[in-house]
Amino acid sequence: MPNIAAKEQASRVIEVVRGIEKSTNVRLKNIEQLLLSLVGEVKTPGDNPDEYMHISQVQELLERSKQLEQEARENREKAGKLQTDLEIARQEKGTPAVGCNTHKILEIVERIDEVKKIPTFNDTVYEIDRNTLDMWVKRLKDELKR
Repeated sequence: MPNIAAKEQASRVIEVVRGIEKSTNVRLKNIEQLLLSLVGEVKTPGDNPDEYMHISQVQELLERSKQLEQEARENREKAGKLQTDLEIARQEKGTPAVGCNTHKILEIVERIDEVKKIPTFNDTVYEIDRNTLDMWVKRLKDELKR
């Protein structure tokens, strides 16, 4: 009888071990599939030609970048020279290099308009105090020179 009991216990142990192996195999296959899906998504630069550039292409792009920077510097210098020439031409023509403040000019003209008076006997002319007129004309000239 002990022999039969030992065989039954041995077969029971074998069944338990096979069950453990089966569940372990299922888990290992799930882990393997998960890893394969993760590895399949990761690509090295050599695998994907869209993400890979040869060193010669990089060097060409760097050289082109340097050329474009040089051209940009030259264009900025030309623009600066042209701006200077334009300002000199404006000064020679007598036009202001920078636009004058029209609000201040309008304010000065309104002040001149406020100080004019109509004489008692001649309503076709205006009278303005000479000192007041000189002061406002000077301010107007100063504003136009800016």
